[in-house]
Amino acid sequence: MDAMIPGAAGAVRGGREVLLNAVRAPFSASEDFEPMKAYSRGQAFQEARQKAASEAHPTAANVAAGAGIVGGLTLPATKIAKGATLFQKAKAGMKTAGAYGALSGAMSSKDETLLGRAADTISSGVTSAAVGLGLPYALNVAGKVAAPIVRPIARPVTGMIGRGLEGLSDHVPGNLGNWIAAEGRQLARDPVQAAANAQLGREIGAISHPQTGRPLRAPQVAEEVQRRQALGVPAVAADTEDTLRRRFASAVRAPGPATSRVRQLVDERKQQEAARTVDHIAASLGPVGNVERQAEQLSAQARAAAAPLYEISNAQPIPVAQELQELFSRPAGKQAMQRATTALENEGIAPFAKGLIERPGGVWEVGQVPTMQTYDYAKTALDDAVFGGQSPFATVDATRDMRGSVAIRSRLLDLMDGDGSGPRFNPPATHEAANVPTSIGTDMLAGHALMPLGMGNSLPIRLDTPGPWTGQRLHGEAEEAAGNAWRSSVPPEGLNPYWKPAREAYAGPVQNRKALELGEEMARADATDAASRMEGMTGSQLDHFRLGHRSGLAENVQKTPDYGDAANRLAGATGKRAAIETVHGPEAAGALYGRLEPEQEANRTYRAIRGGSSDRAPNANEQDRAIEEGAKGILQAITGHPGAGVRGVLSALARGEEGGAAVNNRIAEILGEPDPKTLAEAMRAISREKARRASVSQNAGKAAQKASRFVGALAGTNLIEPADDEPLY
Repeated sequence: MDAMIPGAAGAVRGGREVLLNAVRAPFSASEDFEPMKAYSRGQAFQEARQKAASEAHPTAANVAAGAGIVGGLTLPATKIAKGATLFQKAKAGMKTAGAYGALSGAMSSKDETLLGRAADTISSGVTSAAVGLGLPYALNVAGKVAAPIVRPIARPVTGMIGRGLEGLSDHVPGNLGNWIAAEGRQLARDPVQAAANAQLGREIGAISHPQTGRPLRAPQVAEEVQRRQALGVPAVAADTEDTLRRRFASAVRAPGPATSRVRQLVDERKQQEAARTVDHIAASLGPVGNVERQAEQLSAQARAAAAPLYEISNAQPIPVAQELQELFSRPAGKQAMQRATTALENEGIAPFAKGLIERPGGVWEVGQVPTMQTYDYAKTALDDAVFGGQSPFATVDATRDMRGSVAIRSRLLDLMDGDGSGPRFNPPATHEAANVPTSIGTDMLAGHALMPLGMGNSLPIRLDTPGPWTGQRLHGEAEEAAGNAWRSSVPPEGLNPYWKPAREAYAGPVQNRKALELGEEMARADATDAASRMEGMTGSQLDHFRLGHRSGLAENVQKTPDYGDAANRLAGATGKRAAIETVHGPEAAGALYGRLEPEQEANRTYRAIRGGSSDRAPNANEQDRAIEEGAKGILQAITGHPGAGVRGVLSALARGEEGGAAVNNRIAEILGEPDPKTLAEAMRAISREKARRASVSQNAGKAAQKASRFVGALAGTNLIEPADDEPLY
């Protein structure tokens, strides 16, 4: 009992004497009730008896003392959790040693007054608490001082023991054999890898998880890397957090083949960033392509789709209506007709063959019976004038011409299209195949060859054409073959109701082409401008606008210079993000930026390694830091600060292994590992190393706590002054 808690045996004997005194005193005239004296007599008797027994039986006494020390390990103590800091261990040791020291002091005190025993109790408790507080620190300092000397000797021994245990496990069946094998592998593990895993385990554990706020675990790093790689980003562990990025940058600059390979992988990843960003655009917003080539295809499609209907429309003779003559006598109309003449001449067509008359000065005007093709070319010129006047950069004259062109074009379409009551046609007796329906719709589907208009236009096109013109019209009015007979009114069915279906057939792909080209232009615009341009577009036009927009984004990304920040071209500006959300919707934009964020993190890792001195300064090599701390410690010790100086030197000694080039090479390999399976296994090894070291640290803390309890109790009781010798009874 004395070996477990000093003073326990005397306390038991003293308590026995107090009970006997309490029983005898009421019935004996020679004995008074004096519990304090009775307790002291019991203590003295027990000490004398133990001393005599030790002299008579030394071996038995030593065995009993040893059994008591071992039994003391089972006594309750303050709990020390895995991963406890040195301060937490010292605090637990102080509590445990102080409590047992106070108990031992109370039981060992020989003072016969309560005040004296209380003083001995406090004195012993304080002394024991001081021992419990200081012992963990002393052991930690001793370990750091001895590590550089002991480590080279201990490593070969532990490695040999570990390999022996691994061999032994082959001959031990069941779970015991598995346990022996696991312990053997731990002891025989590569010391460089173990040191690297320990460092990374500490640094990862110091990081807070962004969602839970709890300490980050190594397997969670591997999971985050796998998530980013699933998005098409070749992420590594160094990309996931700034602390790991700084450690990676520091480790990569250490000499060695591993760091050279890792630097090369980071450079190659950076070179491919622009191509990956284009892939992110396609995966999130939709396919991208060559806008110019696609526009050419849409134009060719429009021409091919509308050609049969334009043949029908252009074959219609158009009378010289007075209102038509008046429209093209206006300034904007004259300009449009002049441009139509130029277009005819560019195609090698004589303008007079299309019903135009040349006036002095090379000015062409509407003749007696101009053809439909002339009006169609004039309408195209009016369209160009309207489009040019709508530009935000248009001049005042262009804007004025636009207003006139809008009015002329609108009235021209009214005159030609009429009210839709029916087109002109050849009489059945003359040419039955010339019957053309009044509208382009489902009634055309029976008995006629059809072809699709193309993207965004569902109107079918009739491939058969009317027969030769007979000069007859549906409204029954015959036009004079010669002379200048003017009609003051236009028939209800219009002058050429076949023109509108032809225009619509051509307009679908052409409008899609314009939307496509506009979308490419808007790739550099803000959200407000893009939204205003999208107003009034049809579904097909919106699809082509978005195709052009994302193709323009991809083209801009592809212009990123070598080793430039491609992802930042899309994600760097708030206005760019808002424009992409406006055009493609928040969900698609969110998917895109979910991919671009890991790309930006990867770019930060590249800059940390390959950036300027401002990027590298915070990431000094661990070995350099160890030398710096050691030098500072020596300087502090010389200049009168021995405590701080000793701490600096000890910290530098402990950092010696951590700053080695081999350890840095291994850290660079782990944090720059691109293979998800290899990284996951490395992170599991970090967790195992951390758990093992935490267990060893916990056991060491418990041992120090037990030692401080025993040593503190002895130190406290030895300070208690012995009482004067008195007879036992």
